[in-house]
Amino acid sequence: MKKAFPFIAVVLATLLTGCEPEQNQRKSSGGSDNVVDDIEPIIVPMFEGFWDGETVEPNNVASPLTTRLYMQDGEVFVLRDDQAMYGDVEVMPDGRLELDVDIFPFLDEDDSNQAYVAQNSNVSLQIPVLILQDDRLVANYLLPDGTYGDFEVMADGVMDDDLDIDDVAGDWQSVDGELFVNDSGVFIGNIHTATIGCQFEGFLIDANPGRAILDLEITRQNCVSFNVTAEGYAVIDSEGHLEFYARENLQLLFMKFEPVIATIPTGTDTGTSTSTGTGT
Repeated sequence: MKKAFPFIAVVLATLLTGCEPEQNQRKSSGGSDNVVDDIEPIIVPMFEGFWDGETVEPNNVASPLTTRLYMQDGEVFVLRDDQAMYGDVEVMPDGRLELDVDIFPFLDEDDSNQAYVAQNSNVSLQIPVLILQDDRLVANYLLPDGTYGDFEVMADGVMDDDLDIDDVAGDWQSVDGELFVNDSGVFIGNIHTATIGCQFEGFLIDANPGRAILDLEITRQNCVSFNVTAEGYAVIDSEGHLEFYARENLQLLFMKFEPVIATIPTGTDTGTSTSTGTGT
């Protein structure tokens, strides 16, 4: 089962050397600046983007597991072949990241349409993550049930690009799904099969000028699960696919669409044979 959802290099030097807030300075109760008593985490909202790689769990028959992280404004979404995670991400004064996440087993998996809903298991996990070369993350972890593993992911750099409504306006699709976005960012869509009539609507807002992200509000009905209104993010990945990440209460939603390729009528002299319907 493959769920590879096909972040920016982060410059931490100014945050980690001499620019810490006073409450984050290394101080002991005796007044020395060389001993650490309590270190408050530094939250870095602009630490954002996609990271792709794999997780290895030696006692998991499905290992290695394709792993994708998406971080935005202190939030982190993790999508693996076997489950999802969601929580907070912080940059610690020692230069590592800390992921404070809950584990979300899949409630609804639609591999054909790359649409997934995950439910909070109330199992929490703190993962210290080492940053290498500003574009590579590595970590070990241990779960309460004894499961252990490690992961390595690389920044894909797509967040260096700006994204606005014009870039997503048009027609998108999955195997059984359709998504239509107008020039104002309003959208409707569906995943219609012989057994499922999942329908959804909402809007995209360019609330982050100069950043490769749109705010998302989506309402779903008649789906297997996640029939609610939720907020999240919409982004275009490095392969040109439109991805939705949303959360409502104890559930996560992941959706992915590819652009519809419109065939140019025979005899039309355009210099090309195809064009995309995404405004790009």
